[in-house]
Amino acid sequence: MKHAYVLSEQHGTGFCAWFRHHRVVPLEGPSDALVGGLRRWARKIIETEQFNDGRYCASLVELDADGEFDIYFAIEIEDIFWFYEQEYVPAS
Repeated sequence: MKHAYVLSEQHGTGFCAWFRHHRVVPLEGPSDALVGGLRRWARKIIETEQFNDGRYCASLVELDADGEFDIYFAIEIEDIFWFYEQEYVPAS
């Protein structure tokens, strides 16, 4: 089965929130092995391309025969809150 990493940025809030996909990178291999590299991959893109402050979602998805995906059925999702050129980690 083919998979892909997807990096999206959230716009808006609450029920009006929507995500714009910045990157979609097709991958091959078992999903178990791909999950571990998801956050590293997303952070590298955000850092090197100097993305704006905001909430980003990195997702591991399955691709269908046409190379399409449904983000709502992601295998893994990593939220990244990016502020002042670094990841913001809220205190719990």
